[in-house]
Amino acid sequence: MLYSHLELQDIEQQLEQIELWLLGDLEQAYQASLELLPLSSQLPPALEIRITMIYGKTLWAYGRFQQSIRYFNRAIKLSKLTEEFFYLPELYLRRGIAYFSLKRYLKAVEDFVISLDLSVEVMSFDEIIESYLYLGALYALYEKYEEANELLKLGFYLAKVVDSQRLIAKGSIFIAGVLIDKKEYQLALDIIYEAESCILAYGDMTWVVEAGKIAAVCYQGLNRMEEAELYFCAMLALSRQQKLNWACAILSVFYAEYLANKGLGAVARELLECAEPDLSRYKDYYCLIKLNEIKIKLSGAVGDFKGALKLSKDLSDLKMQLIDGDVFFVEKNNKFRLKKFNRLMAGVKEKRDDILNYLGGYPKCGYKNKDIGECIASRSRSEKILVFKVDAPVVQNVYVERKVKALFQEACVHDEIWFQLAGNEFVLFPSIKSDALSAMANQLKSCIDCFPWSWHRCTAPTVSFSILEINDLVARLEVVV
Repeated sequence: MLYSHLELQDIEQQLEQIELWLLGDLEQAYQASLELLPLSSQLPPALEIRITMIYGKTLWAYGRFQQSIRYFNRAIKLSKLTEEFFYLPELYLRRGIAYFSLKRYLKAVEDFVISLDLSVEVMSFDEIIESYLYLGALYALYEKYEEANELLKLGFYLAKVVDSQRLIAKGSIFIAGVLIDKKEYQLALDIIYEAESCILAYGDMTWVVEAGKIAAVCYQGLNRMEEAELYFCAMLALSRQQKLNWACAILSVFYAEYLANKGLGAVARELLECAEPDLSRYKDYYCLIKLNEIKIKLSGAVGDFKGALKLSKDLSDLKMQLIDGDVFFVEKNNKFRLKKFNRLMAGVKEKRDDILNYLGGYPKCGYKNKDIGECIASRSRSEKILVFKVDAPVVQNVYVERKVKALFQEACVHDEIWFQLAGNEFVLFPSIKSDALSAMANQLKSCIDCFPWSWHRCTAPTVSFSILEINDLVARLEVVV
């Protein structure tokens, strides 16, 4: 059967809609992609490949990781047979993510490296960035934190360069997760605050809940219990309202641990009972192990030692299932598998250097570790700069200041340098020509104005800016240079 141009356009629009449904209405996305699947073999190869890939993505979102791999395999084979290579970088990335979800990490590395190779050839930045983020997370799993930080930092930087809300959001969550593993709670919290506007604007509620969970865990680690409880409660309500079963189950385990530590065993146990079926369905053994450890602690606290013993046996069975189904615990300490992991990673550094050379390297300087006097001395006194004034109610000053600093850091990804002056003023040394300063200033002002302050029970600050010469700044600051 031949389809007309208009019919093909209609199918393309349906696929775009399915991609949007994947953010918030998984059932609708699944049903729509399932209806298109039987038609795919009658369509041009590029459309057949895309439909097969999107169906694989919906299966993955449902937690059917092994089934999703089958459809990614089918799409990869079809791409090679028909020489339709456009979707290959994403297909290898998606299959790698599915292997990552199954904790088959060496298989995941193989696919991420292939995706990276293909993506660098065509400079497909979305796939490049996601590959770096997952490879960084894999380094962290092998406790190679220096290498993990390097790749996660690069992925996050590239996400800012291409100005992708989705990838800035994802990058911040990955980096914060690694920082929490290292118990660097304040740094993890800072990175989430820095990307908060992107996380909210992108609209994937699963990521909003994950970011909120990270904030709650960080506040708990910093012994700021009131804020921790606020985030736990808000995210639990949001995940239930949005029917995010997996996210709700994971959050419930962490909240239950918090409640158990406060002596609220009955409420903690109730949360764990609700979470267990979904964690079992998604085969999330790490969270199931954590759940059982909390249950053992709760049983011991009330003197139910028989129940604690039974749970200990269940916990032992879970750990054996994890090892049998994953072999990560074995391969992490197996010299042969570790060598294979290192060999697979060997080409990643070379690709990283290629990308940085293409972009002209990392920004030469940033707002950190650079003295304002040194910055002024290196520039012409007649050069134009921006000075922002941000006025907020006194009781909200600290929160607003922290958020504005995060927005500045998010906006300045090239050679711009900014500093906070005394009080509520910020000065920005731009990297663009002076005739474009007003547009840049208005864009930054809009970022601050449009931030969802009401979500944080804050009154939006009043923002104003002025364009000055460096000479004016010197006179105001009495800087000796």
